[in-house]
Formats: sequence, structure tokens, C-alpha cells
Amino acid sequence: MPKYRLLTDSELIEMKQDFINYLVINGITSDEWKKLLETDKEKAQTIVDLFSDVVFEKILRSVNFVLKTTKKEIIAFHCMEETIEMCGLIAGEQLDVDFTNHEVIASLIANPVKGLETINAEKPYSKTRELEIFELTQNGGLISDGNVFNALKTIID
Repeated sequence: MPKYRLLTDSELIEMKQDFINYLVINGITSDEWKKLLETDKEKAQTIVDLFSDVVFEKILRSVNFVLKTTKKEIIAFHCMEETIEMCGLIAGEQLDVDFTNHEVIASLIANPVKGLETINAEKPYSKTRELEIFELTQNGGLISDGNVFNALKTIID
């Protein structure tokens, strides 16, 4: 069972050459792989699970920012080595705001309005850094370039 999630068939197809290289590095030839698929599906699945983990681990190590938006909240995360910092804006029910509209985000960051609650917190990871980032992305977070985090940070500080 993979640590993160199993790559989909389409993801595996896109990464065909990487998977072949992974097999070669682990001493598995093309003929041996074909034989495993026919005779030991459980072992073949374990190899795909491990490859999936390697792929996700590599991606997650390079992530520095995650952004999560809903109609009423925009929360940006700065994923540092030992800690994760969160900052964001929460719109009260009385405000007609939709943070899923990127034009609204830019406008509110440039001209904050009353009625927006700000949040800012930093904590050490309770799990591994990569696992927490993965869970953020599985719960609606998107890998980000950090521009929104930095803009929110200037509003909150």
C-alpha cells in the first residue's frame, strides 16, 4: 500500500520512461517485469506502490507553498523545513465574497474591506513535512508559487 496514493493509470502512462528507469535501477529487466505481471501480481503491485511513493516524495519535497480557497476563505501555507505557516482571510456571512474568483482575491488583497477576519499561525509538523503537504493537497489545497501567501502576509503583519 503506498504511503501517499497510487498513481493513476494515466499518470503511470505519462511516466512510462521514469518507471522503466526505476525498474532498471532496481535490477528488473523488461522480461522480468512482464513475467512478474503474469505470475506475481502482488509483487508487481508492490513495485508500483513503491514507485508511486518515490514520485510523490520527489514532488512534495519541492513544494514551498500551498493555497486553499473556498467561497468564504482563502488560506495560504508556507511549507518550511521544520514548520508550516498559515495566513489567510475569512469573510463573514454578511460579506458577499467569493474567494474562488481570482479577480476577487487580487482586489481584496489590494484593498482589504472591513469584516474580513485575518488568521496567522505557525506550527511544527505533526507528521512528516511531505505527508502534511500531501494531505493539504488531498483536501483541496493547490501547489502555489507563494505570491498570494506573500500578499496576505503583508496585509496581516
